[in-house]
Amino acid sequence: MSRPARMGLRVTAVAALLAVAVLIGPVQAPAGAQLEAAVNIQGFAFTPADLTVSAGTTVRWTQSDSALHTVTSSVPDAANAGAVFRSESLGAGEAFSFTFSESGVFPYFCEIHPRMRGMVTVTGEAPAAGGEPEPELQPAPGPSTQIEAPATAIVARDFSFSAPAAISQGLNKLTLTNEGQEPHHAQLLRLNDGVTAEQFGAAAQQGPGPLFTLVTFRGGPGAIDPGGEQVVWVDLPVGSYLMICSIASPDGLSHAAKGMTQPLQVSPAAISAAPPQSSAEVEMGDFGFDLPDLRAGTQVIMLTNTGAQAHEMTLIKLAAGAGAADTLAFFAAPAGPPPFSSAGGFQAVGPGLSGWAQIDLSAGSYLAICSVPDPDSGRPHYELGMVSSFAVP
Repeated sequence: MSRPARMGLRVTAVAALLAVAVLIGPVQAPAGAQLEAAVNIQGFAFTPADLTVSAGTTVRWTQSDSALHTVTSSVPDAANAGAVFRSESLGAGEAFSFTFSESGVFPYFCEIHPRMRGMVTVTGEAPAAGGEPEPELQPAPGPSTQIEAPATAIVARDFSFSAPAAISQGLNKLTLTNEGQEPHHAQLLRLNDGVTAEQFGAAAQQGPGPLFTLVTFRGGPGAIDPGGEQVVWVDLPVGSYLMICSIASPDGLSHAAKGMTQPLQVSPAAISAAPPQSSAEVEMGDFGFDLPDLRAGTQVIMLTNTGAQAHEMTLIKLAAGAGAADTLAFFAAPAGPPPFSSAGGFQAVGPGLSGWAQIDLSAGSYLAICSVPDPDSGRPHYELGMVSSFAVP
């Protein structure tokens, strides 16, 4: 987003999401009737997480989150993950069913969000065939999650993008290279159905409130300095997009105002790619970051927006001898070289959405900030507490 005018020091913790779900247990039915049970996927959790059913029961998982999820047997990183059952990536409103014909204990998880775990305990034996046919066994889909995401190169210059005009829907790997003389990022905005680029431009003149009602934030490569590179994975539905850089130049004008915008069309595709293997997870909420311990070196982190507003994570590395106060003073009144460097990150995603960023950290002191403006007040989120400091040993 645009360069901040001021940054507050207050840091808030991410509020826990409390999802209220209707729990439907195994249905007791007479012999010959179909046994069913239901699990709701909401708030990045399986509810109920532990389910006990009789052999022959069909369990149906219904997806209620806006983020994609999977239902995959076993536990993360196990050699037999998905051997018993594995769903495709499920969008909001989609469901997956599996019939448990044998007794046993069946753990499962979400391949996109491995911290999401569940377990089905199956008791007894499947009832003998009667007048009613047994529920049809739904085989697990093939190993579609083994497919790597298609790669797209984006080059940022002062002040334009060089990128394809169209890419395929689903998970995409984007690599941003900065060949300009100023920092750049690539924010992807999906225009809501029926919205035109002209309407977007008109709304942008009226402030964040009117603008945010026309688009959905879908992530993108975070800010990098000249000569830098940022790799991210984003999940994109079909639609019309705008790629923009909204960082401000020293003269105060945003790069978007200088023409750094490009339309992008996301077209239907028949494949479903696997998410990258992540070593850490970050939750972004209203208004704070839940940061893990990050190590030096190259790593992939998964970011999930658990808040009600769009959020991003921009990483900046403090210069030697500089502190947070120096950075705040620079944001308040930019003068001379900044006391920090851009370390990449992941651009804003809407509520419930996730993405992945490959970051390369060296030892030092860092800040994670979100500069997305609040739709009502127009104040950037860091002024509402969404700034966290951390050290990389």
